[in-house]
Amino acid sequence: MINSTICEWCDTWEDEVGVVYARTEQSRKAPLKRIDIDDALTLALCMDRPVTFTPTFLLIDDTREVGRITEYPGESHF
Repeated sequence: MINSTICEWCDTWEDEVGVVYARTEQSRKAPLKRIDIDDALTLALCMDRPVTFTPTFLLIDDTREVGRITEYPGESHF
């Protein structure tokens, strides 16, 4: 999860999903690591394209991006 301290949608995700995500089946298949957008350059080699919106959820397999959800479309997506 690429997030920002000034992102209200990041806060909404945390309130609706983040508090329980670690206890879900999805988290066992896709564990979550939170990275501030200012530090996202460390993932640049893995990304298909730059991250410009927060939150952005990247699914990384080894060192390659295989999926992306841009912004927070609602808790049913998680």
